[in-house]
Amino acid sequence: MQNWLGVESLREIRRDGALTISCLALAFYCYGSYWPLLLGALAARGLLISFLDNVYHYETPVSDVFFAKNLSLAKPLAGLLLNFNLHGIHHINPAISWIDLPKAFDAQAGKYHGNYFATALRQLRGPIALQELPHGAPVLRMRPSPLIH
Repeated sequence: MQNWLGVESLREIRRDGALTISCLALAFYCYGSYWPLLLGALAARGLLISFLDNVYHYETPVSDVFFAKNLSLAKPLAGLLLNFNLHGIHHINPAISWIDLPKAFDAQAGKYHGNYFATALRQLRGPIALQELPHGAPVLRMRPSPLIH
């Protein structure tokens, strides 16, 4: 939090925010009378990203910040998601390129925590009380992957 509240960080955040708002305003202007299409596309994208971003953390222990699910997905679809279905490997080794996540998953004898689509749909059951969540394993130690140079 200290890093984000520094003068330079705040300046960068404000600049990025202003550029984002400017680009969106220009896009809505360019769409003209078709602006509702852009609004719908942005809303759908936001919902989809929000829904799918949580899939790796739904029903997981809150006490283990390194834990995230690795979900099985057909290789072509995994490639479209930049292998982010291997989110658990990403949490343990965040510096690994998306291209190398499957190799790291195999090298670390990774295990799948379910199917990507079934796990995504399970979120629709709603929030889970903290006492009903699984307890975290002992805190994972970061294991550098042999793939990191």
